[in-house]
Amino acid sequence: GGGSGGGNVDKILVEWLKDDGDDSSDESPCSHELCSLVYVPKKRVPKKIKSMRASENTIRSTTEGSKEDDTTSNQHKPKPFVIKLNASHYHKLRGMFDASYSSTNATSSMTKEQSAHAFHAAVFAIVIRYSSLSGGQLLNDFRGGGMQGAVHEGVFDSFSKYFGGSDSGTECFASPFNSTLSRFFSAFPSPDIDGHFGSHGDFFHPTSEFMFLRDGWYELNPPFSPGVMNRMAHQIGELLEKSSKEELDVTFVVIVPTVRGSTNTDYQDEKQKKKKKKKSKKQKHSVDNKGSNEESSNTVNNTVHQAASLSFSQMINSPYCRSHIILPAREHGYIEGGQHLRPTKFKESQLSTSVIVLRSKSWEGINAELFEKELREAFASRHAMEIEERKTRSKGNAV
Repeated sequence: GGGSGGGNVDKILVEWLKDDGDDSSDESPCSHELCSLVYVPKKRVPKKIKSMRASENTIRSTTEGSKEDDTTSNQHKPKPFVIKLNASHYHKLRGMFDASYSSTNATSSMTKEQSAHAFHAAVFAIVIRYSSLSGGQLLNDFRGGGMQGAVHEGVFDSFSKYFGGSDSGTECFASPFNSTLSRFFSAFPSPDIDGHFGSHGDFFHPTSEFMFLRDGWYELNPPFSPGVMNRMAHQIGELLEKSSKEELDVTFVVIVPTVRGSTNTDYQDEKQKKKKKKKSKKQKHSVDNKGSNEESSNTVNNTVHQAASLSFSQMINSPYCRSHIILPAREHGYIEGGQHLRPTKFKESQLSTSVIVLRSKSWEGINAELFEKELREAFASRHAMEIEERKTRSKGNAV
């Protein structure tokens, strides 16, 4: 591995590791390799310890004092901290970092070692920052990655084909890890950490209003938080009003969980069935702790569902809504939110998804049936196929 950082600064060491499921024999970085970043902080001695040492150096006359000093020194010796990410994402982030600074020449005065250290420090910060959104679980056992899930690249190809090309597209709720398009908004834009990788701001505070007042299309796969979704739906409505007045051709494609009652299934009938089932269970069994927890969970889910239904209803009933496509649960999938850390990339969706297309102009000129057909194919889950491919590779390595 290589490293970055001088002798009196924090160091970040880089090591390349083979993934257990990789069958490649060459030593060059590939998509199946992992990159291990080891953060080694420089030795920092607290002021209190420094003053103790100064006084000891003045009056120390016994070997006991020397031993105590060594013990104190070892107690405050900094420990390295390690993170890992897939090599493919390491190289992706490096390209984004370089592209972000190429226009400003901000790194031109740096040495190669200094530039590498700046990049590695930014990568270290961004991995920990996004992991913190999931309670830090991603660093240990990959849980909590759903918050940063993304749609397949083929889905973006469909949007590009029907709404104006990839150059006119923007991702509104992305991150440097999961972005597909070169233009994206994210949670921690410039001057914060995402700015080092080309983020154009966040959806609610873009770097310029011109980002929306032009012909183009916008993909929105927001955090499934009622507050964020309500605010998003309101902003989309305002932007479409402005775009319509300016006679701009603007498309917003919103990807969110389907709210119950929006399908052909009668929500009231479904509710009655659940009530009868719950009543039957109560008659047969006493309510134990597990049942109490399930009831509490259902209450939370229902509360969230009711809050989210406001934004959902606002979008599908908007005069600008041109299409509402429902993808049934387990018949489509996403890219893992922890794709930059996980050995696998894809996951199957356990919930129905709604793709809501809102346009400032009519649907005229677009083959709606063909668009829906291609979109469903692009959303098809790749999870099972990916697992089989890994099993095949693993068997090949065993032989």
